[in-house]
Amino acid sequence: APGAWAAFDTAASAAASVLAPGKFRTYARSLRERVHPESIDDRHRRARGDRSVWLSPEHDGMATWTVYGPAAELHAAHARVDEAARHLRAQEGEARTLAQLRADVAVGLLGDPGGGTRGGTAAVAVTVPVLTLLGHGDETAILEGYGPIDRDTAARLAGDATSWVRILTHPVTGTVLDVDRRTYRVPKPLRRWLGVRDPVCTFPGCGRLARDCDIDHR
Repeated sequence: APGAWAAFDTAASAAASVLAPGKFRTYARSLRERVHPESIDDRHRRARGDRSVWLSPEHDGMATWTVYGPAAELHAAHARVDEAARHLRAQEGEARTLAQLRADVAVGLLGDPGGGTRGGTAAVAVTVPVLTLLGHGDETAILEGYGPIDRDTAARLAGDATSWVRILTHPVTGTVLDVDRRTYRVPKPLRRWLGVRDPVCTFPGCGRLARDCDIDHR
């Protein structure tokens, strides 16, 4: 409401000139609650309906995994990850930073239902340029749904995979020349070919991976 924003601006302007940035952010959040015309209980019940996770690709074979959800639950989850990371940091010979340990613990717990550090098994689509197949190329491995990845990661995923699809491509045009049908746990040929031809949904603006689409979903 305009009146609420006006009250917020008046009080926040005075505090902004005397408080450090960190303290001002805390003050501003509290001030917003005092002047907001709707109760936080009602807004929280509505906001919970928007809880979600999403994966964003980054450079150099990295990605960011974001979780949006209730603050109390996420703070509790972060505290558990932090506790485990600090325990590992105190071990003799541990060279990883606390930030690295938090990331490793979180990925390890999420990647393995048993709480281990290994990731889940993957169905790996391996794109092989002709020259690379013949031992005369040096092309980058491609992870389906992401893009180029480093060779160590590709080798690890391949070692854990329970299903393989070898895709032979032209070295210049990149055109798919052949899809190997000799697989362990063979999927339906049509589904596999659609995944090769259209890695994502072909509807304009839709980035859903082909493996997550219905067969009749273009």
